[in-house]
Amino acid sequence: GRMKGKTWITAAAVIGIAFFLSALPLSGASAREEVKLEMWSAMIGVPAYQASLTLSEMLKAKHPWLRISPVEGHSFANVHAIDAFPLERKKYCLLNSLFSTEYTRALLGLPPWKRKFTDLKVVMLESSDGLALGTYDSDIRTPQDLRGKKIGLFPKRAAPNEMMIALMKDAWGILDTVKLSYHRPMAMQDMLVTKVVDAVYGIVGVEMMGGKFGQTPFTANILAARKTYWINATPEDIAKVNAKNPWKAGLMKVSKDALGPGNPPEDTGLISGVMGILAWDKTPEDVVYELVKFVDEYAQEWSKRLRGRRMDHGSIIAWPGLTEDLVHPGALKYYKEKGIKIGR
Repeated sequence: GRMKGKTWITAAAVIGIAFFLSALPLSGASAREEVKLEMWSAMIGVPAYQASLTLSEMLKAKHPWLRISPVEGHSFANVHAIDAFPLERKKYCLLNSLFSTEYTRALLGLPPWKRKFTDLKVVMLESSDGLALGTYDSDIRTPQDLRGKKIGLFPKRAAPNEMMIALMKDAWGILDTVKLSYHRPMAMQDMLVTKVVDAVYGIVGVEMMGGKFGQTPFTANILAARKTYWINATPEDIAKVNAKNPWKAGLMKVSKDALGPGNPPEDTGLISGVMGILAWDKTPEDVVYELVKFVDEYAQEWSKRLRGRRMDHGSIIAWPGLTEDLVHPGALKYYKEKGIKIGR
């Protein structure tokens, strides 16, 4: 009887050990507890929110411990809301809707920013966006033709407005001759059709893989309704804008017919900015490193899920005017290891 009992105890112990071993993760890296990040983004339907949601799904499917929950919002309001959180929550809150112009203003504490947000660090580029004025009026072909006209911009707080206002003021010298009004992106086509405005800031394009140019849904609406004329920005225009402002804009070149016949009617330059994913200087370095590594390794898949948006090794940190001190240390460590150039 005693022998039988011993055998049972041994068998139970073996089964117990086997069960314990099977419950253990296969590698040391996987043994980590889940790290949950909040990714504060833009409105649902806007590319930044779409990118956050897609990244969240990819991490859940493919990463052993890193998780992201997208949060809807607006970049300026997001930063100030997160800033009020206790540090334990704040450091796990990332931002994914901060435009490059806005980030510069935040660093400098320029109104309406409430302080100098030098503790906000760039993790990676999320998209490069080109912006131009579009019109259905065949008499408006050059910036000077806009004098005395009504121009529709995005809602007042929208960061891209700043670049267009700078273009009209510092490069074209027409700002004091035009009338501005502010509209939601999906209303832009209607504003043009009903002639509430003569031109809109509604030609918005995203840099795609293979040097291609993609469009947002509201741009597609504008182009589909009538023959659209695009107002060209030149390298000289961008240089003038950059000389007068604290931030740096770029120039995105779009070839004739890139979006189908007549869109654009000729090769056109768009003023461009970038949108990034940012973290706080207190966000753990290993977490940021892991996020950048994941995005770099799965860039092609992220791009595919975002219908070909440029998400590749070469553009992950191609942010105009960016310097190493503005990059999160965890991200910087990864870029240095891989020899990825900071800035553009």
